[in-house]
Amino acid sequence: MGTPTANASSEAGAAATAGPLVTVRRATFGYAGRPVVRADDLRLYAGRCLGVFGPNGAGKTTLVRGLTGLLPPLAGTVTRAARTVVAPVPAEGSGGRDGLRFGYLPQYRGMDPAWPMSGFDAAALAASARGRLG
Repeated sequence: MGTPTANASSEAGAAATAGPLVTVRRATFGYAGRPVVRADDLRLYAGRCLGVFGPNGAGKTTLVRGLTGLLPPLAGTVTRAARTVVAPVPAEGSGGRDGLRFGYLPQYRGMDPAWPMSGFDAAALAASARGRLG
């Protein structure tokens, strides 16, 4: 299994009255029953950023797909805004139908030459939108 590093903002900085939007406990994510990445203990809070770093093939995308509800856990639990998904889950997975919304832009190999954007530009766009959206 891969070992990406997830770096979330400190829990101490989260609002005292707001609980985590996503809590992961001993969850394993993968495909066709084959584990790819494990997240032992992770909490995501509103207004916080999460950076996931690791080499190619470490399971970064698989982890993000699991956090967003696009990929159900093979084992463990993922609690999304008071809805717990315990492995194994029904074939349709959680699919984000719990009212929680995530922005997820998967990586593609090709670039659209009509709209070139660097990684810095994408991060700046997200930072400027954050002030207007939340």
